[in-house]
Amino acid sequence: MTNNDIATALVIGRRTVESHLENILKKLGLTSRTQVASWLSGRPPRSP
Repeated sequence: MTNNDIATALVIGRRTVESHLENILKKLGLTSRTQVASWLSGRPPRSP
């Protein structure tokens, strides 16, 4: 999803989405959404 798509779905501002994504990337030590997807795909599935 794009930042605009996320903002629309959550009814928040695009800049708010950008800020949150920047913080998430920083905490994970990553620089792109592609890296997040790769990181997540290598993790074991969570139990419900």
